[in-house]
Amino acid sequence: MAIITKLDAAHRQLTTAIRLYFNDDDLAAIHTLACAAREIYEKHCKAQGLDRMFEKIESANPDRTRKQLWDIINGPRNFLKHPEIDFDLTAAIELDDEANATMIFVACHDCAALHSMAQS
Repeated sequence: MAIITKLDAAHRQLTTAIRLYFNDDDLAAIHTLACAAREIYEKHCKAQGLDRMFEKIESANPDRTRKQLWDIINGPRNFLKHPEIDFDLTAAIELDDEANATMIFVACHDCAALHSMAQS
């Protein structure tokens, strides 16, 4: 048995995603872990008023709404996490290293923001 804090959970998920990524391991597992960590970091940054990567993504995409951006960011994660409305088990998604690298980068950015705040 172990006691795991939210921050520890996010760190474990992110470090595992990074390790899997550099070992050319399972794309779905990498994406799922990176996105789980990203969500914890992102929401805690938002709650503490810290600059999140999402603000940078939003400012770089003024032609898209917040909802559209979140749908793009969370689309693959949601596909891997939830069943289809029609319960189609043959539904498919294309994942690649670039999508995983992006999610790892976003999670690392927000993780660093939290750590910078904690050390201030």
